[in-house]
Amino acid sequence: MKKRISWLIVLLLFLALVAPAAYATESINIVLDGEAQKFSPEPIIHNNSTMVPMRAIFEALGASLEWDGPTNTVTSTKDNTTVKITIGASTAFVNGTEISLAAPAMIVNERTLVPLRFVSESLGALVDWDSGTRTIYIERNTDKVTSKLSLKELANLNESVVLINTYGPYSYLLGNGSGSIISADGLILTNYHVIEGITDAVVILENETSYPVEGVVYYSVEKDVAILKIAAENLPYLPLGNSDSLELGEDIAAIGSPLGLQNSISTGIVSGLNRISDGQKFIQISAPISPGNSGGALLNYYGQLVGIPTWQYIYGQNLNMAIPINEIKEELAQASADNLVSLSQLTKDNIGETTYEEFADMLHWEFFPITIDDIMFDSEYVYASDSEEFANTVLFSIWLDETSFINLGDDYFYNEGYRLDKLITELATAAKFFYPEKDFIGQILYYDVFAEHPGFFPEEAITFIDDAYEVDFLIVEFWDEDGEIFWFDGFELTN
Repeated sequence: MKKRISWLIVLLLFLALVAPAAYATESINIVLDGEAQKFSPEPIIHNNSTMVPMRAIFEALGASLEWDGPTNTVTSTKDNTTVKITIGASTAFVNGTEISLAAPAMIVNERTLVPLRFVSESLGALVDWDSGTRTIYIERNTDKVTSKLSLKELANLNESVVLINTYGPYSYLLGNGSGSIISADGLILTNYHVIEGITDAVVILENETSYPVEGVVYYSVEKDVAILKIAAENLPYLPLGNSDSLELGEDIAAIGSPLGLQNSISTGIVSGLNRISDGQKFIQISAPISPGNSGGALLNYYGQLVGIPTWQYIYGQNLNMAIPINEIKEELAQASADNLVSLSQLTKDNIGETTYEEFADMLHWEFFPITIDDIMFDSEYVYASDSEEFANTVLFSIWLDETSFINLGDDYFYNEGYRLDKLITELATAAKFFYPEKDFIGQILYYDVFAEHPGFFPEEAITFIDDAYEVDFLIVEFWDEDGEIFWFDGFELTN
């Protein structure tokens, strides 16, 4: 009995080693220099990487091959580039530099398969993915790859960079950022933080054509990237470059919309490579960027997208960081409209439940940062009513003392650039954002105690208690009704 079990175990182990693994085999089209390619076996997807027959792809790209059986290593050479790949290894080498692989070379059905994008880009080709037709386009036109563009030619690539306006409830403009068109059928690459916490967005092209964002097909909070989808066709898109080939001192250009100034271009150099922050890799660049550049295009002088301008050190001079494009290429290659999620749903999923105490803290810090010590505002002022009439209503009150009341008057009543109605819209937007299924009633009130009668307040707001005059004055009350904001201004003082 023991002998039969032992032989059974050996047989199972043998079958596990020789049986082909399960890979995604949905049809993928490959076009090289405009001509459709046929591979045998057909390409498969493994670890989000397209794997193709080793000899066929190297020879199609015009590279020579040498096979070392004892080490299971292939060495391929084309012009001044040498690529070494070992079967099963998680890294490969390009001109002696070690490169991480999303999927290692493997043997399937006695055929050696290698990652298509890595091989093609290592040998100087451009690789693009069209999710609509599931087609990979490889371009090895040496004029496109090796001929540098002039700065004027680079600037003309702004047709492939977009302005993204972001909105909250009530179509309230929250901010703006930038994005790069990465496919002809409307995929837009940007930073996740550009769309974080929004309900809608509009993409504006260089020619001023605008498209509402249908949703997100991929996002990563950790990597701070997102891919948006708009309903457009035949868009001019940016080819992806090889960020691993960037060198210190290399010229680069950034295109984006700093402070909403659409498609501004700035130039600089690669100031540092492999900068690490919070476990993420970044490219340091000297090209000036500002808020609004986030999500835009970092280009090399071949017109290739090599990074995403993301953040900067505010206490330094031109210490700016961009996400290397190679860090997210596999995700870009597999982005599909089949995974579309609306912006409002994405925000709802990521925010979760917000307690009244958390909401109160957010209002306190977000809207009254200057006179915060004078604001009476904590969890007890965001509350639910025991009344059935207001069972589904969030009620919140903001109490001001003399100093903050004066500041509020200066900021919101007399400053034409920031009026009270704007404050109300912002507060209402916040309430509807965190509690989309509920109604709300908000109040801003003044409270103070005076030794003498404060004659400039209406009498109904004044109460004489303990030899002092207590003022409880409603400045404004606002609420939501059928998706619109209504408000009552009680700010009428007597002379």
